[in-house]
Amino acid sequence: MTLTYRWQVSPGGDAGQCGNQGVFQVPITSFQVFGPMIRLDSDDRSGWCNLTFTISGRNDVELDIQFWPDGNAGQCVNYLPQGQYRTVRSGVPVTIGINADGRTGGCQFSLRLRKV
Repeated sequence: MTLTYRWQVSPGGDAGQCGNQGVFQVPITSFQVFGPMIRLDSDDRSGWCNLTFTISGRNDVELDIQFWPDGNAGQCVNYLPQGQYRTVRSGVPVTIGINADGRTGGCQFSLRLRKV
């Protein structure tokens, strides 16, 4: 199984807001290591940073993403209310967008990898 994430600026956005852009593989080991660091410097410049998760190689594993605002919801692109999940499956990626700027609050998210 391969679990990857892509960190990139939104179309038309200022690339300086999303440091260390690229596609990274998440090591699947017994250790709690996620992968290389990413940098978010989203401010009043145009655009935001997209974080896209994909799974390949197995159909019996899914990644649930809980992503919700704790203030101005416009900062959390593709969010769902707290307690609801978007699910990454083989061939079905999920993208969330983080646009945390001068508005109140920010975005929270949690990940849950599970066998189905």
